[in-house]
Amino acid sequence: MLSSLRMRVVLAMLGVSLVGLVSAYLLIASIEGVEERAAAHKDASRVAQRIAAVLLARPNADQASLAAITAGLGDDGVLVVEHGKQLISVPLTGTAARVTATAALPNGRVEVTAPVENTQGLSLELTAVSGGMLLLVASAGFVVTEIVTRGLRRPITRAVEAADRVATGDFDARIGDTGTAEFTRLARAFDSMAARLATSDLRERHFLADLAHELATPLNVITGFAMSLADGTMTRPDQQRQAAELIAAETERLEGLFDDLRHLTRLDWNEVVRREPVDLAQLCHNLVARFGPTARQNGVTLTVRARSATVVTDRRLVETVAVNLLTNALRYTSQGGIVTVSVRSHSRDIVLSVADTGIGIAAEDKEHVFDRLFRVDEARDRVSGGSGLGLAIARRAALALDGRLEVDSTLGKGSEFRLVLPRAGTDRGAGQG
Repeated sequence: MLSSLRMRVVLAMLGVSLVGLVSAYLLIASIEGVEERAAAHKDASRVAQRIAAVLLARPNADQASLAAITAGLGDDGVLVVEHGKQLISVPLTGTAARVTATAALPNGRVEVTAPVENTQGLSLELTAVSGGMLLLVASAGFVVTEIVTRGLRRPITRAVEAADRVATGDFDARIGDTGTAEFTRLARAFDSMAARLATSDLRERHFLADLAHELATPLNVITGFAMSLADGTMTRPDQQRQAAELIAAETERLEGLFDDLRHLTRLDWNEVVRREPVDLAQLCHNLVARFGPTARQNGVTLTVRARSATVVTDRRLVETVAVNLLTNALRYTSQGGIVTVSVRSHSRDIVLSVADTGIGIAAEDKEHVFDRLFRVDEARDRVSGGSGLGLAIARRAALALDGRLEVDSTLGKGSEFRLVLPRAGTDRGAGQG
């Protein structure tokens, strides 16, 4: 790559030098041609004036006198016209460039035609000097290019090697400090990108490992009890009934996990957002009515605080977020606790929040609660049947709505999750995005 760059620079400089050389030659030739024509015209004018002066001094000159006048003219041509007759006519021979000067007579004129000297030799000398200077410039450019390419070769080689390693899956590759200010920003950007890829790759590996574990647990239960029923190990009706109930429960758990995975996959692939006016207060009242029986069964008080607030958004995705937040709140709130759903309007946005008085989240876990398959309370969540994907689904749905999810929590006192939607979409009629 650097060799190609060096060759292009050298060729470009040679091209510029050649154009400069030709231009210098043409310019110098033009300037010298003008100067020589001016000098030749001056000489011819002087000769014409001299002949005119002689003829004025000897108005009745005979042919011999006229011949003596033109004897010392050399290569110049002379034409003397008086009373409409040509007294002297000496043509200029050759095809060289020529100039003509005229002197007036009382009854005629004197014309002297002189050749213009060839200036090629002088032009070539000046052109050679100019060409030499241009070649020196080209040589200096070549040297500078060589120095620059040598300075660039090392950091570029390091960048290419690091990029090749990342391309093959080695996300630990780094360019590091190149020592060149121009490449420092590139190196830092590349290293930052590689670090993010490494983190993403690690999370993906953990996610796949956790997912495999999530699938293995119910499958092992289903397989074990199914084999026991098939081979006759369980003969008593109560054992068979218990095995059937466990198989059904684990099957339902698998179905829920697969449903969440499909939902998350659709969101990852940028599911189409269908916007329409949505009254968030009415949506919250409907959800509270829907989850009311579950809350009462768990001994949890479920309330709603919301005034009418209409926003143009996707009802289905907003409901997805709210359902997952409510499910999480009820799962982690003990008997006698309170879960409150509210809607608040601000100048720039509208907030749908779900607050609970549950177990809360430790400070070190807050940044991970939206990660896929992450659990604050591993054992309790497995017993309750959660897939560990609810908050990840809620976050992706919020992003699809151009909103965001926020969380405030105190360990042992409860949590508040907030869906923040931009107010720019409020009361603008239905639309699609």
